[in-house]
Amino acid sequence: MENIWIPITIITAFIQTGRNGLMKNLKSTMHDETIMLSRFVFSVPIAFAWLSILYVLDYQFPGMNSKFFIYASAAAICQIIAGMLFLKLFGRRNFVIGVTYNQTQVIMNVIFSAIIFMQFVSLGALAAIILSFVGVVMITVAEKHIEPKNLWQRLFTPSAMIGLGCGAFFGITGVFLREAILVLDKGEFFVKSSYTLLYVLTLQAIIMSLITLVKQAGQFKVMIKHAPKASMVGLTNAVTTFGWFLAFSLTHSAHVYMVGQIEVIFSILLSRKIFKENISKLELFGMFIVVGSIILLVLYK
Repeated sequence: MENIWIPITIITAFIQTGRNGLMKNLKSTMHDETIMLSRFVFSVPIAFAWLSILYVLDYQFPGMNSKFFIYASAAAICQIIAGMLFLKLFGRRNFVIGVTYNQTQVIMNVIFSAIIFMQFVSLGALAAIILSFVGVVMITVAEKHIEPKNLWQRLFTPSAMIGLGCGAFFGITGVFLREAILVLDKGEFFVKSSYTLLYVLTLQAIIMSLITLVKQAGQFKVMIKHAPKASMVGLTNAVTTFGWFLAFSLTHSAHVYMVGQIEVIFSILLSRKIFKENISKLELFGMFIVVGSIILLVLYK
């Protein structure tokens, strides 16, 4: 049971690959804010239903406290910002560079954990994190056939800066979420995660509803018009968010983010399956590095 967070993270990353694909598909019919609104609004009923089941099964619920509200609220806001930045990457010419920079969320998480809560990872875990980032860079560079000289020229493009900001906000989101779950005084880890899930998703749905109401109230009709697709985004978002929360409750959030980078491999494999393309040697080598770094993390974290 010690490493149960690993299969939870891998399954979550796999489902998130599908969710991101659904969100990208919605960009042709919805604004970024509307996609984010759909993501949270359709997630709340699922989170509420799940928590209700736990209540009926007579699980002990944790009590609220001020630290929980502060950390969970900060996480909710940071995740909204990170999500909006990530959606902007979909429409960028240098998308792959931005996504690569987004993978700095693991390193950002380590930095923020150390600065804010004085929580550190072991040297073995740090080595695994750096190794996994190298693997992800190799995969993304190989996927778009970017020459090393061109990669260097693209390191400081707007896409790169958006990706870096995205990674920073995702990184700090994990820090606050883990702390929010840990400060809850009682209950099983999955009950605490469920409790946090409902609060965070509800707050995010309220925030995005207010933003949409102020900026473009007509987008509510657009969301309803595309409810079937939007609800699938909400369903997959509820599942993936719960998966991340579960994993955060069991280990350092940097460990979770690092293993979660396997999502990059899932994306490549899915793309190659759809378009019947072969995997290049550089991509394959990068995948081996990512998998190897996960094994290193398990052994030496």
